[in-house]
Amino acid sequence: MGAAGTPIRLVQESGRRIELMATDIQITTTRKVGQMAVGNTGSKRFGMDRNKNNCAIVVSGIITDDKEVTPTVGPKASIDFTDPTGYFDAGYELFNSVSVTDSFTSAGISEKWDDAYISLQDANDVFYYIRLDDGSHTGSSSASSYALETVGGTQDVIVIKMRTITGYGLGDTAGAVEDPTWKTNFVATLAAVINDGSLTLSNGFTSNTTMGANWTATTIKAMNNSSKYWALEITADSTDEIRVHSPDMMNNSSKPDINGLTNTKPSQKYRPTTKNFNNKNVNVMSGTRSAGDKVQDLVGILNNSDNMGMMGQLRRLGSSIKFVMEWLFSEDHHAADTNVGVARDYIMAIEIPFKSFVNATSGQESDVRVFHMPTGNTISPQEKGAGAAKRPGDSAGDTGTNWFGGKKGDVDQNIGIDGAVQSFDVNYAGGETVYSFTLTFLPIDWLF
Repeated sequence: MGAAGTPIRLVQESGRRIELMATDIQITTTRKVGQMAVGNTGSKRFGMDRNKNNCAIVVSGIITDDKEVTPTVGPKASIDFTDPTGYFDAGYELFNSVSVTDSFTSAGISEKWDDAYISLQDANDVFYYIRLDDGSHTGSSSASSYALETVGGTQDVIVIKMRTITGYGLGDTAGAVEDPTWKTNFVATLAAVINDGSLTLSNGFTSNTTMGANWTATTIKAMNNSSKYWALEITADSTDEIRVHSPDMMNNSSKPDINGLTNTKPSQKYRPTTKNFNNKNVNVMSGTRSAGDKVQDLVGILNNSDNMGMMGQLRRLGSSIKFVMEWLFSEDHHAADTNVGVARDYIMAIEIPFKSFVNATSGQESDVRVFHMPTGNTISPQEKGAGAAKRPGDSAGDTGTNWFGGKKGDVDQNIGIDGAVQSFDVNYAGGETVYSFTLTFLPIDWLF
């Protein structure tokens, strides 16, 4: 916040934020209070207030050309090797330290994973494949633990040679305590494969490329063992949205679609949990953009975006039925995917920051908080006030996972005010490079 204005953020259903510079903010609350004068009382008035209120937020501001490049961030996904995919496999902790009497040792896991595939699919529907190998392997190698090979004579994949990873077999003897070295190094090897820029992929690709030219992987602490880096975060180098199930781990659909190509599909307790690429990280106004670029983005979104509340889910169901019917009755079993709301770009909240003395910590004169508007019959005075306001970037508190991947606290919720944009007016003087706008936002708790 400064003399030039206050940056507000519009929150899309996917969790992405669109930042605008506001020069004037008006919040109007209208209480539904009736009034009636009573006769023969000297105009004494009778009224009723049932705590029914409407609110409108009107924001005015300017949109200008970018002077600096906004950092571009692609969608992120994750793979957690301490958490198996099976709903009824909660007792199994795939990569946690276990007794060697079971089959979760380095040798046991390597055997179960032999000839299983991992695939990454980008926004252009290009597939990148990794094959896990417990025995013989072929191809040239850029590192002792992985190599390039061509399967079916038509598709380049990178094969990870699991037995060559440091730590294989350590502590696997009966009665020993299993050594975690191999598991740590396996995750690091998988990250190295995804980051590799030396193995050229050509067969099965329209032009030569590498894994590292399209993806960036980082080892992170695992959900079920915060002391071990047994999870992987994968970021697409492109900022285009990825709207498919990816990464695809050790399924029949993970391998290249080549007739006769075999693969292994381990049971669910041996397959790690994945979170699909979460497009909340994509800034729709990233890169260097003119004021006109930004206005077009906003007008396009507001002119055509699906609210995925109850009515949106009904539309999605109808669309899915239509898709299945077209697929069943078409000669070649093809149909256009018309999934309603797939863009998840509906603007469903607004975040407006303010300066707070109440929330300043020791040594601070003030802190930044975001306006909130709690509703309900059991809201205490403390929950309504400035002391309950959250910082920009705070989580709403719900950290469960959702269908599209990511955390609900970051994706499905926000720390601002829920609702919908009612109007967006843009004014432009021909020949100028600055646009002025007025946006009207209506706070709504239940949007159908």
